[in-house]
Amino acid sequence: MEIQEIKNFRKRHNLTQSDLAEIVGVKVSAVSKWEIGQRNISNSAIKLIRIYDENNFDNEDLRNKNQIDLKDFRNKYNLTQADLAEITSVKIGTVQSWEQGKRNITKSAIKLISIFEQNQESSAQEKENNGELSYLELKIDEILNYQRSLLIEIKNLKIQLRELKEKTIN
Repeated sequence: MEIQEIKNFRKRHNLTQSDLAEIVGVKVSAVSKWEIGQRNISNSAIKLIRIYDENNFDNEDLRNKNQIDLKDFRNKYNLTQADLAEITSVKIGTVQSWEQGKRNITKSAIKLISIFEQNQESSAQEKENNGELSYLELKIDEILNYQRSLLIEIKNLKIQLRELKEKTIN
């Protein structure tokens, strides 16, 4: 991510350096150094910025958690350490160090995990809604088929009635 991209991102979302620092979980001085080219931006910070940009999150959306039990999180979503490393844009060794308590999990990793959880919950809700929609669509089809069969039955009864009337007239 280029220097100008970071500045444009902040302007586009009306964010201060402090706001951006809070979103990606770094100090304000880090953002300042990114913007003047004295420091490279981390992959996890880039990922957070892109997610924020694509979804137009509010700062509150990314201020969720300070701690997380990674083993519980991985078990809940049936993830490997490699999966978690990919989600948080770190090396698998870093995830192992977090889980073993050798290193503290970074704020940006916690935020990426929170976003992952939000997306999983949204997906689950969407699947549930799709299931309800499918059920309703099936019911509508069932009713329409019944209505068609009734119309055919009515048509047949009209034909029989006409035939009966013709017989009685003759």
